[in-house]
Amino acid sequence: MKKIILILILGIIVIFILGLVGYNFLISNKPDTSLVSGSKIIDKQTTGIEQVSFLLYSLNAHKLHKVPFSNNNPRIEIAIGEEFYISEVIENRIITTLGRAENKDISIILSREEFLKILNSENLKQAVQESVAQEKMGLELVAGKPELLAKGYLSLYTEITGESV
Repeated sequence: MKKIILILILGIIVIFILGLVGYNFLISNKPDTSLVSGSKIIDKQTTGIEQVSFLLYSLNAHKLHKVPFSNNNPRIEIAIGEEFYISEVIENRIITTLGRAENKDISIILSREEFLKILNSENLKQAVQESVAQEKMGLELVAGKPELLAKGYLSLYTEITGESV
C-alpha cells in the first residue's frame, strides 16, 4: 500500500513538472505583444524604434507572414519626417531598426507631428484612418499585389485605411 501511494505521489510530481515545462515553453514562444499590452511604458512624446513597433503592433502588423516556402519576410519602411525605420515581421514579432529598407513591401510616410498625434490618441486605429483620409499619412504599395496578398497585407490595409479592397 505504501508503494502505491509513493508511486501516485511521484506520478503527480512528474505530471506537475511536465505541466510547468510545457507552460513555460508556450509562454516563451508566444508573440511579443508587451508593447500593446501596456506592460512596457512607451514614451509618447518622441519618435523611435519602440514607438514605431507600438504603432505597428496596434495595427496588427505582427500577423503578417512570409510567403510560404520562402525567406521573404514582410518589410515595412516608415518615414517619420526625416527619420526612416525598417520593420520586419519574423514569426509574429516586429523587429524595427533605423535605416532605409531594401526590398520593402510598403512605405508609410508621415510627419513627426502627425505620428505623435496618432501615438497619443485614445483610439489609435481611428486616428490612423483619419490621418490617411486627410492625406496626412501616405501609404505606398511597393511590392506587387500577389506578394502583398500572400503575406497578409490585405488585413493591414483595412486596419490602416478602414476600407476593404
